[in-house]
Amino acid sequence: MKLNKVFLIIILVNLPLLATARFVSKTGSDTPPYTTWSTASPNLQKVINYCSYGDTIYIGTGIFTGNFEVPVTLTFIGIDCDSSILRYGNGIKGIKTDLIILNAMNSIFVKNLTLDGNNTGYYSVKIEDVNNPEHLLYIENCNIIGSSAFCSVYGADLVIKNSFLRNFDLVTAISHDDSYPDSHFALIESNVILPSDKMMWAGVSRTIFRSNLVKPQNAFAGGIFFPWSRDYAEFSNNIFQFTSATGIKIENIDTVRIFNNTFVPYILNGYWLIYPQTIKIYRTESSKAYNNIFYQCEKCIYHSPQTSNTYTDVYNNLFYDCITYTTGGNINLLGGNIYDADPMFENDNFDNDYDEWDVHLQYASPAIDAGFAGLSDPDGSISDMGAFGGPNGIMYKYKDLPPKPVVPDTIVFNLSEAKVKLAWQKNTESDLAGYNIHRGLSENFLPKNYNKIAFTDTNCFEYILADSENKSFYYKVKAVDQTGNLSPVDAYFYLQINASPLTGVNSIEREYDYKLEQNYPNPFNPTTTISFTLREECNVKIKIYDTNGQLIEKLTEQFYAKGRHEVEFNGENLSSGIYLYRIEALNSENIPIFFDMGKMVLIK
Repeated sequence: MKLNKVFLIIILVNLPLLATARFVSKTGSDTPPYTTWSTASPNLQKVINYCSYGDTIYIGTGIFTGNFEVPVTLTFIGIDCDSSILRYGNGIKGIKTDLIILNAMNSIFVKNLTLDGNNTGYYSVKIEDVNNPEHLLYIENCNIIGSSAFCSVYGADLVIKNSFLRNFDLVTAISHDDSYPDSHFALIESNVILPSDKMMWAGVSRTIFRSNLVKPQNAFAGGIFFPWSRDYAEFSNNIFQFTSATGIKIENIDTVRIFNNTFVPYILNGYWLIYPQTIKIYRTESSKAYNNIFYQCEKCIYHSPQTSNTYTDVYNNLFYDCITYTTGGNINLLGGNIYDADPMFENDNFDNDYDEWDVHLQYASPAIDAGFAGLSDPDGSISDMGAFGGPNGIMYKYKDLPPKPVVPDTIVFNLSEAKVKLAWQKNTESDLAGYNIHRGLSENFLPKNYNKIAFTDTNCFEYILADSENKSFYYKVKAVDQTGNLSPVDAYFYLQINASPLTGVNSIEREYDYKLEQNYPNPFNPTTTISFTLREECNVKIKIYDTNGQLIEKLTEQFYAKGRHEVEFNGENLSSGIYLYRIEALNSENIPIFFDMGKMVLIK
């Protein structure tokens, strides 16, 4: 029943509000009641003070500085999420204070804005009203940066969607009042979260943390501390990259579900920063972890042995190159788990310096259709494991990529028997068929059929060297998969005799709604198409960002007629990796009426 409340409120807050629209702009005439752009005020607090319950304030481009008190329920909407900026205005940069950008005692809705704490304010947004349990803080399509904490909510519910959150010591704090123990929820969905320290939300009845990308900004950033959500907590379809701090800590929650997440390591300058426990669970009545991928984790799931009457059920997960799967006791290790199998990500370069990694699954991944049989992907098949599987996952084409390059190990030549033995690290792809061995007389030779001397299905090869009149040889090994793809060659073996060589125009009139579609193809190289639909003619901006929230390109900014449109993006000058595309649509009165964000993957 509580989930019905969550989604009902989400529907309601996206309906047009039957209230007065007021405007804030650097170029208005500052004439009350501020109901047009030409009469807009440059003073946001003056407009707030003039508002009545339920009004909407549209904020133009520019930086509006201050600590704004919000006494009634209002909606704040910027016309451009990157250049409509509310900035904390007092204090000395670098010194934290208790002041706030938006301080409210009622529900507020914040959309399409940048909230900049200027590295001084303690909270970007705060609601505190224990007398009304139905208040809501709703954040969508925003950039939230540079405060000690993102928001504080006490006696209210919380929704954060499609936003960038970065440069925080603490992302979110939620408190409850004992008078309303079952009244609060938190929905954190489809955000890019870049903490500089730990994240935390606690003290609500139900929390859903779904489809987020969590990446630490430094090697010391922590994880998610999640005590006292009381009734229900769900982590689903997230990608977590953690450092040496604990990943997710869950405590004092009746029911916990952790499913279809992907956990990957933080690698800095080649060093793997392991995290002691990816998931820590204390004092829960029913906890389950399924359909997750744990990639190079030290201790994947920990359940405190101090809570002897509670257990965590662990099933249909994939563990790869992990030190310990479960620890602490009180864990039911059930069926369907896959151990020590490469999930075959499209790019598993987790070096933070390059940020080119991509955890979509390749064709033939053992994690495809390997999840819990009671859960389906959007196409109706059994759920894939990992962040893109399950009912809240996405449909995408699995790419049949070549195997990884072969990494040479040793070469040995027995002079008396004229025998050469090569050994290399074994490839981990599940569809590997074997290896082609090629020999040439120079290090720049190209592996071709005419210089192929053998095929083997093991990671070593030996043969008698008959033409020993040549004194030096070069060997290159190419991995072959079951569909015939060949790996690139990044290295070679070198042998010198007698030495010690110890390497897609609708003509029918119809009604349209606002929609941003998944780009196609996805993944792509180097071009892809972004499609969108408009209910009316709008000025549309589409921008491309990296996963750190940095603007890469303004793809389009022009008026489009109602209906469906396509724009092409070319990532030729970008490196491989995850990118985000964001749409903002303003109507003929320059009022924002639609915005959304999607993720896309460039693979070169």
